[in-house]
Amino acid sequence: MKNILRKSLAVVLSVIMILLTFVMSASAASASAIDQSKLERYHVTSEKVYSVVGGITEREIVLNNDSLSYQQYIFVIEVTPDNKDTTFVIGYNDGDADEWKMATSRDQAHALEETRDINVVASFNGDFFNTRTGEPTGLVIMNGETVQASNGYPFFGITKDGTPVIRNGNGRTDDLQEAIAGYCILVENGKCVAGETGKLAPRTAVGIRDDGTVVVCVNDGRQDPYSYGFDNDEMANVMYALGCNTALNLDGGASSTILTQREGTNDIELRNQPSNGYERKLGASLHIYTKAQPTGVFDHISFYEPVFRSNVEKTINIDVYAVDANGYTTSFPAGGYLAVADESYGTINGTKFTATDKTGRTTVNYILDGQVIASAEIEVYKQTSISEFFNQVVDFFNKIRHMIERVIEEIGERLFGL
Repeated sequence: MKNILRKSLAVVLSVIMILLTFVMSASAASASAIDQSKLERYHVTSEKVYSVVGGITEREIVLNNDSLSYQQYIFVIEVTPDNKDTTFVIGYNDGDADEWKMATSRDQAHALEETRDINVVASFNGDFFNTRTGEPTGLVIMNGETVQASNGYPFFGITKDGTPVIRNGNGRTDDLQEAIAGYCILVENGKCVAGETGKLAPRTAVGIRDDGTVVVCVNDGRQDPYSYGFDNDEMANVMYALGCNTALNLDGGASSTILTQREGTNDIELRNQPSNGYERKLGASLHIYTKAQPTGVFDHISFYEPVFRSNVEKTINIDVYAVDANGYTTSFPAGGYLAVADESYGTINGTKFTATDKTGRTTVNYILDGQVIASAEIEVYKQTSISEFFNQVVDFFNKIRHMIERVIEEIGERLFGL
């Protein structure tokens, strides 16, 4: 009976999530990062593109199978080789690894900012680690110093001249400025080579394209029907479809985490949904920082979301920022204002949008000197009190189920390192 109820709730919520996926899907501001012809099991149903401070691209991509019954959420960061102000750095606890400890990737990022006087704009979980002591499984190099020697596990690193590399466990390390180990190579020489399938789980991977672009991908999992999680083969296929010629599997499970500092904001924020329901304390972590500094000169307008959503006859705030060329906050230009393209969907006062009873999509524009210089979409939808109550009931039962699963998962990881 319990299994029947669980499956029924999962099916119902799957339908809801599928519908929401299509409702919330947005046209990307640039070409998709994924070559769908290379995806073996999934296709893209939604892709949102964000700008991160320092000129980094962040993507939130929803994948599904042909029957729309197996949804996956992935979060992708791309750092191009022409971005000379941005590079990767390894974090550990309070900025050093004199003794083994654990801290969240957020806290490790803040420690790096304080100890090295840098601005971390993206943070991820890193190597596998001892869940009782925090000792990393493989190689760790921080600021040119080898914290832990290589012991057979492959690793991702940045050379002293700034080149990103992925090498096997016996690869050269004396030329590295920063490095962190993973578990296995997923893609090698443009081919998927994951040696073992593994169980479905949240996963984190880092890869490099032929042009030197570094791609970091985080997949949420163990949260069906929102996101089921990948096995190693699926993660390898996604990294291959993201254009990576080589890719490395990092730690996953409850550790999989991504935080970013989007344009106009002042700190990194959590983007994914860790499977334990909170940011887990980790061993070593992987971060991106920018050397680009605020200029104080207005360059462009940045919307926090490519699509804002409002229930009919409700008021929402349109989060919009004036930023400089590096994505840091500046003062808004004189005379600029927000305007709704089709006021039959709603009106805007300052940054407050009030929807009418008409459902559909319209555009909110930022107008300066009579010209549209930035735009975002507004989706007006109608959710009845009955559907809202139903969604709350389904959500409640799924939260209870996930909470039990997370407790079991955490016990297994703490006791057995699963």
